Amino acid sequence: MFSNNNYLKIATLLIVVIFSKPIFGQKLIPFSENGLYGFKKNNSDFVVIKPKYDMAFEYREGLAKVLNNGKSSFIDSLGKLAFTLDYDYVSSFSEGMARVEKLHKWGFIDKTGKEIIPLKYDGAHSFSDGIAMVEKNRKNGFIDKKGILIIPTVYDEISYFSDGLAAARQGTKWGYINHRGKVIVPIQYEDVDAFSEGIGIIKSNKRYGGVGTDGRTAIPYYYEHIKPFSNELASFSSSDSIYGYMNKNGTIIIPMTYKEAHPFINGKALVKKENIYQYIDTKGQTLVEMPFDKIDNFSEGMAKVEKDLKIGYIDTSGKIVIPISYTSSHSYSEGLAAVEKNGKWGFIDKKGKTIIPLSFDGVSYFSEGIAMVQLKEKWGFINKEGKIIVPLEYDILYYPSEGLAGARKNGKYGFLNLKGQVIIPLNYYSVDSFLEGLARVIPSRDDNYFYINKKGECVVYKNISCTSDTNANLK
Repeated sequence: MFSNNNYLKIATLLIVVIFSKPIFGQKLIPFSENGLYGFKKNNSDFVVIKPKYDMAFEYREGLAKVLNNGKSSFIDSLGKLAFTLDYDYVSSFSEGMARVEKLHKWGFIDKTGKEIIPLKYDGAHSFSDGIAMVEKNRKNGFIDKKGILIIPTVYDEISYFSDGLAAARQGTKWGYINHRGKVIVPIQYEDVDAFSEGIGIIKSNKRYGGVGTDGRTAIPYYYEHIKPFSNELASFSSSDSIYGYMNKNGTIIIPMTYKEAHPFINGKALVKKENIYQYIDTKGQTLVEMPFDKIDNFSEGMAKVEKDLKIGYIDTSGKIVIPISYTSSHSYSEGLAAVEKNGKWGFIDKKGKTIIPLSFDGVSYFSEGIAMVQLKEKWGFINKEGKIIVPLEYDILYYPSEGLAGARKNGKYGFLNLKGQVIIPLNYYSVDSFLEGLARVIPSRDDNYFYINKKGECVVYKNISCTSDTNANLK
């Protein structure tokens, strides 16, 4: 039997367990308001942690990194401070470890903020599969979570692991190593590609072949080009850049008859034969012909096509869904594409409906719900309804970073919010975008740079101090 005290302990424990996770199982996401960051429930307007940070990052492994005045802290899902750190840079957590940097040296901390791996490396990547790439004296290797060097820092370049192997370079020669640092394919080749579907592509004596994960030759070094495998097939050419497809044994499955041969995706590939684009299946049978002069890469399920100097769009089946009638255009971004006719730009949706009239001299793409537009050589921002949210009065605009956008007017730079309000006066000769709550600025041509926070105050960062001349510029 449980006593009343035991019931109380259990109830308290349940409350702690429930509320130590994102509220009621909901994911918390950062949001900005007036240049400060807090957290909301995912897909709702319910504010869990009020905006009070210069920058906030998504939760990783139960903790979220937040920044104020260049200092990094971590909070739990209720906004309770876990710890604050005195480093120049701190990453989010990955596999229980976070990268930290101070005075250009890197190490790792655990989820209590304790420094587990000393700051002795010139560079470091996040942990993945229990290991992390580190750099020392311009050489790369890997460590485990105890800081033990399992692959020595002797390589000039190492790729990420794929199929259990990583491409590694020493000098001008390449090969492959495994997770223990054992050389599986000798470091003696001109070039290699990351493994794809169990095959690594290697260049030897100006010809390409392939090896398996055991290091044995799977495809002889005979070909002019071999591209990575996809759907068990890889495009290749032996001469004159005419392409076909082979299997993993090097057997030719589809003869070399194409000027272009793209990877197979879901059993079909885009190819160009003579002057006709086609979709083919894995046996080389034509699924659909597309008589276009040019096809761009797909973006959001749509690809630009060109015919007789006019532009339209097709879907992934090759069907024309936007008529070929525009003079110029951009790829789709956030459901809209910029298009141009008669020298004027606007935006259409994926059905070809004009959402924002073609009335601008220039436009950019949509990012986080806004796009830059130009009229009479001046730039501003619009939203997806076409409403001007930042007046078209700036010579140069940056896309917003951390809620603020760099802008230049009358030869001077400063920062705006997305309501068009000037948050940091346009007094600077040059500015960089905000990154983790700080931006690098130069007051005048003859001045050195320093860092400011989102209030425009100078902040000492990476040993860059705030001089009396600097502070005078901030008043």
